[in-house]
Amino acid sequence: MRRITFFLSIFFITLATALPSLNFQQEETQIGETIIATITTPGEFLKEIQSSNIKFYEGRKQVSFESDITFYNGTHYLYIYATRQGNFSIQIENILYKESDTLQSTSI
Repeated sequence: MRRITFFLSIFFITLATALPSLNFQQEETQIGETIIATITTPGEFLKEIQSSNIKFYEGRKQVSFESDITFYNGTHYLYIYATRQGNFSIQIENILYKESDTLQSTSI
């Protein structure tokens, strides 16, 4: 029983680390600052993420921010200009990548 639990936990840890990740450069920002984040994957991106795939929300209401995304050397760089104060979330859809010769698609 312990052997099965051990292998399942390794499988889920490996599965969780194989997903693309969004990493912000700083925790808190002020109005007027540029927020910089990177999107990386242990595999390789098969398609560049487009600005149309990025949505910002305040609660459940979709809001807009000035933003841009650039792909360089296997990493996506996301730039967001903070124009107002509040608690916002971001959703990035249709991230297409290849991990261990398997085509994957996910959202962050």
